[in-house]
This record gives sequence, structure tokens and C-alpha cells, in this order.
Amino acid sequence: MKKFALIAISLLILVGIAGFTSHEAGAIDDSYVIINVTHYGNFEDPNYPDDNPDMSDRIFVGNSSEEAGRGYLVLQLTDNGEPIIDLSEDYFNPQDDFPGIHILRGADENGSFIQFNSHGFNNNKTREDIIFEISLVNAVIAQFGQVPIQIYDLYEGVPCGVDKNNPENSTGVDTVVFDIGGTEAELCGTTGSGADRGRIYYNPQDMTAPEIEITDTDPNMPYTNFGGEKNISIHFTSSEFPIDVDFRLLNSTQDIIDVQGTHTVNNESEIPLIYTLPGDLALGDYQLWMIAEDPDENAAEVLVGDIRVRDERTRSGGDEDDEDDNDGIVIFDEDLSLDVKRIDTGINDLLNDPISLNGDYEKESGSWGAWIIVIIIVDFILLLIILAALGLKR
Repeated sequence: MKKFALIAISLLILVGIAGFTSHEAGAIDDSYVIINVTHYGNFEDPNYPDDNPDMSDRIFVGNSSEEAGRGYLVLQLTDNGEPIIDLSEDYFNPQDDFPGIHILRGADENGSFIQFNSHGFNNNKTREDIIFEISLVNAVIAQFGQVPIQIYDLYEGVPCGVDKNNPENSTGVDTVVFDIGGTEAELCGTTGSGADRGRIYYNPQDMTAPEIEITDTDPNMPYTNFGGEKNISIHFTSSEFPIDVDFRLLNSTQDIIDVQGTHTVNNESEIPLIYTLPGDLALGDYQLWMIAEDPDENAAEVLVGDIRVRDERTRSGGDEDDEDDNDGIVIFDEDLSLDVKRIDTGINDLLNDPISLNGDYEKESGSWGAWIIVIIIVDFILLLIILAALGLKR
């Protein structure tokens, strides 16, 4: 369980590193392999007591005789997208003197590879049984090399043909099983005087989804719609291009109501994008989501905003984007103060005479009758306010 926890932690760290480097111009998310080795058992030949020190879970890299790890290792495979090479013409193989897993990184006419040499002791009477699991990060398996190695399998219920009760009878399973395009494999080896070898060819692949940030919408979110189609302009930033974008409208039970796309966005100049809100939506609450996918099919889902569809009869006036902006007559508020600015006079049209309530009157001959009517109306309003105030005090 501890090793599996280490694998999970390592994956999180590597994803964090990849996310950080993806913001740098021209940066490439490098490939890694996480190796977890389990020493399953030894056949301890009593005639060779010095050849059974349980050392087969040691991990070596390249031609180094120093352990890179024991039982667990995170190893970088590429540097800025280029494969790291351990093999060379003058490669010295230390595995005869250092039992364990020897890992070589290289490339040939078939592509980039990781080579595993699981080596035991120089004694054909001694066996060491190991299982090792690998997980690729930002890479996928392309093919398996044509060299003998046992893929994790079951033989009479025992992993890799290992007979833990009678290790001298252990036999490897010769079949090779792996998934092209996958990221994980489990391999095993039963070693004696020789070494089981295998190569996993891999293709570097960006496994990081684009980072999307919604910066602005028009109209602003949350948005209230009172019926009819509405074009919504969506501004955003992306950590990479090109990306394919589509929009999905979900209702309050997270059912997909509408899908629009796909828009291919090659650069920032092609932003903003437009989503057209359907005009026949049922009354209720909705969420608009944006899905952005890069060429490696890594997708990011981002909430654009909340949308409310309301009945036209609930509109109180003003702009349709602001259902709280009310127009009309407000005679007095809670503290009984007169809100002169919000009196809807309409008297101008009624009397066809220019009137201002701020005291600047245009005096015209023959207009005294109109002013008398205005004075009566204002006096009546003031009387209502006084009566209301007296009623509240009681």
C-alpha cells in the first residue's frame, strides 16, 4: 500500500510540474516512467549460500553501478521532448556483478524505448523472482520489443509462474500481453544465471488539458432571460492553441439541453466566441459550460456562468439584464420621505404644457389653470403622506 501511495503522490507531483511548465512559451511536457518493483521470492540453493542476498529489487540506470532506487523509482525519459539516451557504442554492462533491474533509455529505428534487464546471479542453481509495474506519464506504449521477458500473467494462480512454496520449480510465462496506446504495464521475471530483457517503445504525448479562464461575458453572468434567442459573447484565455471548443447548456438536474460547436480556435485573435441561447427554453435555472480540447484529446471543462429563464410577466421594468431595476410611481418609502425623482407625472402630456418640479417654471399666458391643477395634485399627495404618517404613529 505504501508503494501505491508513493505512485499516486509522484503522479500528482509530475502533473504539477507539467502544469507549471506548460505556461512557458514553447515548453514541452516531458515524459516520465514510474517503476515499482516487488521482490517476490528466492530459491535459496543450499550449495550456494552466498548467492541469495535478496537483491533483485535494486534498480540501476544506465551503466552506473550505484543504485538509483530500491523497489521504487521515478525516471525522466525525455528532455524538452527529446529522448534521453543511456546506450552508446562503448556501453559497459555492469549487471553481471550487480543483480537487480537495470534500466536503459534509448532510441533506435523503431522509436524511443525503455529497456529492462532483470538480472540474477551467475549461478544456474539460483532463481530470483520479481514483479515490476510501470506507469508512463505524458507518454503511451507504442509497441513491445522482441526480446524475451515475461509480462505479468497468472500461472496456476501464482503471478509470473512463480511457485513461492517451491521456487526451484518457478517458470516464466512466455506470452507477451500489452495494450498499444496504454500507459501502464506489469512485467515479471524469473532470473537465474542470465537476464530477462524487454523493451517498451513509447510515444511522447501531451497528457495535460489546456488551462482555460473565462475573463468576460456579454451580457454579464449570471444572466436573466425573459424569452427569445440571445447571443452571448464569451471572452477567455487558453494555455495552448489550437483548441476545439463547444458549449453545453445544462438544466438544474444536470441534463444536457443544448450543444453548440465545434469551434476551432487557432489563436487569441479568434476570441471571443458566440453562444446563442435558444429562445424556446422552459422556465428555470441553467448552467452554460465550455469544453476545450487540444489536438491530443485532452479536454478541459469550464463553467461560463448561470442563466435564469423567467416569465415575461415577472419583469418589473428596466433593462432585461436587471430584474430589480423598477420604474413607475413611488410615492413614499419606508421612512415616509418623498421620492420626487420617481414621480411619473405624465402631466406634461396631459396638459401639453412644459412643467418642471424643481421650481423652474416656464410661464406662459393662459397657463394658470394648469398650475392650479398641479398645485391641487401636489397638495393631495402631501395630505396622503401626512395621513399615512399619523396612521403609522397610532
